[in-house]
Parts: sequence; C-alpha cells; structure tokens
Amino acid sequence: MLADVSDSNKRRLPSPHVENDIPLNGTLLEEARNGDTDVRNISNEKTNPGMWGKANGALKRRKSAAKLAQTRVTVGMRLKRWIITGRLGAGSFGETFTAVEETKDCGDGDEEDETADNLAVSHKIRTSSSPVEVCIKVEKENKNVLRIEAAALKKMQSCPQVARYLGSGNTGGINFLVMERLGPNLAELRRSTPIGTFSHYTTIRLGISCLPGNTR
Repeated sequence: MLADVSDSNKRRLPSPHVENDIPLNGTLLEEARNGDTDVRNISNEKTNPGMWGKANGALKRRKSAAKLAQTRVTVGMRLKRWIITGRLGAGSFGETFTAVEETKDCGDGDEEDETADNLAVSHKIRTSSSPVEVCIKVEKENKNVLRIEAAALKKMQSCPQVARYLGSGNTGGINFLVMERLGPNLAELRRSTPIGTFSHYTTIRLGISCLPGNTR
C-alpha cells in the first residue's frame, strides 16, 4: 500500500531567478546530492542588450566598412595624354580622378582602339579654348576587370543615358578608363534636399529618364 505524501514533503524545483527584469540565460541542472536537490545556473552572466541583437541570444553581426583602394596615381601625373588634376573618390576596386587632355598626343602605353565618335569627342575637348575636365577611373594593380568595364561602356555608347567613352588603356602597369565627367550623383543630390529624400514626382521622373528613348 502506497503511503500518502503530504504537500509539505513534496520536492519542488525552484523557479528560475530573475534580476532587474532580465532572466538569467542558462540551463538549470538538477543534481541529487545527499538526498537534496541542488539547482545551479550554469551561465550567471546577465544579458547585455548592446551585445545581443535577438531574443534567442544570436550575436549581432557588425558590418565592416569596405576597404578603399589606393593606387599609385597622384595629382600631376600623366596617363598618356591626360594630366591628373584632382581626386574624386575611391572604391573597393580603384580610384577616380579628374584630368585634362594635353594638346599633343604623347602616345606612350598600349591604348585600345577608339571609335570615330569617341575620337571626335576627344578632339573637341582637346581643341577647346578652355580645357575640359574628364573623369579617369584607375584600377588597382592586382585587379583586371576595368578592361571588361571599358568594353561594356563602348558597346553602350548608342544609349544617351550613359557617360561618353573617351579612351582606355594601360601605362606603367596601370589600367585606366577615360570618360565624360558628369555632374553630382543622385546620392549627393538627395542628401542636399531639405528633407534628405526625393519627392515621389522626382523619383518617377528619374526612373522615366533612365528608360531607352528618353533623352530629356
């Protein structure tokens, strides 16, 4: 016959301890020691709200800034017939500079073929009364994708929405791409607005202007 066990003699597992409204993040382990129940919290470290981004304790990933490329090109350096006049910026693959074209073709390096239209634009820049700045994109020495980008840009010259291709090549182990210098980019224009964003009307107009057949 089973003996009745009173409620006072029943063993109960204590509830997890809570400090400062933050539950302790650990596993309760029950051990029988000398007939007594021993409840321990394996991890007694309090949860740091700044360290954990999710309720399940997943560590929040921190986005690391992309390392900007640095080339050997400096202001005043000549890349074939272009003289570097300033630096526009840098990305993960290379740097962009402003440059002006010399009136005399120096002809050093291995320059790629240019179409008649590109030569006409280049000649117009060269013979203008005031030098017109162009944009030169320079690739890091351990990269070799700028030639592909130059080939793609040349194939898109029939589209008025892309920058004009003016030349490309390699000199002194430096791959470069010369193109028409454009105005401020959309990110700069958006940040310059009073509210930091474009209106719906402006956004729609920008989208329409990117479609083929729209030159305005």
